[in-house]
Amino acid sequence: MGKNLEEIILEHTKSFRTDRLTMSFGEIMNMYKEGEIQINPDFQRSFRWDKEKQTNLIESILLGIPIPPIFVFENQEGVWELVDGLQRISTVLSFFGILENVTADKNNLTLLAGKIIPELDKVTINIISLKLKLMLKRATLGVEILNRNADSEMKYELFKRLNTTSEGLSEQEMRNAIYSGKFNSFLNKLADNETFVSLMKPSDKQKETMYLSELVLRYFAFKNSIEMKDGVRSHLDNYMNINSDMNNFNEEQEKSEFIKIISFINEKFGTDIFKAKNGHITKNMYDTLTYVLREKFDIYKDNPIDFQKKVDELKEDKAYKEITNKKRETRTQDRILRALEIF
Repeated sequence: MGKNLEEIILEHTKSFRTDRLTMSFGEIMNMYKEGEIQINPDFQRSFRWDKEKQTNLIESILLGIPIPPIFVFENQEGVWELVDGLQRISTVLSFFGILENVTADKNNLTLLAGKIIPELDKVTINIISLKLKLMLKRATLGVEILNRNADSEMKYELFKRLNTTSEGLSEQEMRNAIYSGKFNSFLNKLADNETFVSLMKPSDKQKETMYLSELVLRYFAFKNSIEMKDGVRSHLDNYMNINSDMNNFNEEQEKSEFIKIISFINEKFGTDIFKAKNGHITKNMYDTLTYVLREKFDIYKDNPIDFQKKVDELKEDKAYKEITNKKRETRTQDRILRALEIF
C-alpha cells in the first residue's frame, strides 16, 4: 500500500527543515570577511538595488525597523551559502566598503536623502559617528538555515519560491545562484566573450539579468538534447545541475566550437539573422539557427549566401510559424527538426 498524503508531506518537510537564529549585522560581516558565509561571486553580479532602495534599508536599520530574515544553506564544510537576502546583505556590506567581486560603483555606498531622515543625503561610512556605526553593526535580523542534507533541487525550489516575493530575479540569475560550479563559471565567461557580446549587443538590463549566459546555456543544453518532457525551463535547469562539475565535458573543444559558430554569424550576418519581422531578436530563432549551423557547418561555412537564403525561407515557412504559435512542451524540438528539413 502506498504512502498516504500525510506521510508524503511529512517526508518532504524533512528536506526543507530549517534552523532559526537571530544574528547581528556585525556578526554577519565578520563571517563574510572570514569566508564563513559565502555569496557566490557570479550571484553577486545580480546585486542591483538602486541607491534609493539601499538608502531605505540603511535608514530602516538605523530606525530599528525589523528586517525580513535571510535564508542560507549550510554546506558539508559548515560554511553558509546565501540563498535569499542578496540585496539586503550586499547593501550593508557595500555601505561598510567590504563587498567583494563587484564593480567599484557597487561598493562604498553613498546614501541619498532618506524618506524619514533626509539628512542621510551624501552620507558614507567614513563620515558617520562611531555610535551610528555600532547601531548598524548591532542591529539584528533572522537567519533561516536550510538543512545541509537538502539536495540542489530542493535548494533551487526554495530559492525560486522565495524569489517570487523578492527582487524578481530572472531564471538564469536563479540558476546562477544555485548551480554554482565549474560549468556555471564556464557559461559566464563565454557570455562575456567579446565576439558574442558584439553579436548580441545586449542592453544594460539584459546584462544585469544574465541574458547572454542563458543564451550560452541554451546552445549547450539543446546541443546535448532537444527532447524535453517538461518544457524548456526544466530542461535548462536539469542540464546545469547535471553538468555543474563538468566531469564529462570537454571545455576547450566545446568553447572552440561555440566561438566558431558565433564568429561565423557575427562576421557574415550580424544580429539581424536572429530577428523576427517585428525587428526583435527571438530566442527561438537563436536556438534554431545556432543548432542548425553547428550541425551543417561544413556545408555552409563557404556558402554564407546559401545559408541566408535558407534562413529567409525558414522565416517564411508556414509549418515553422505554426509550431512557434502552438503551446506545447515539444515546441522547441519541433522547430529545430523542421529547420533541419529546410536546411
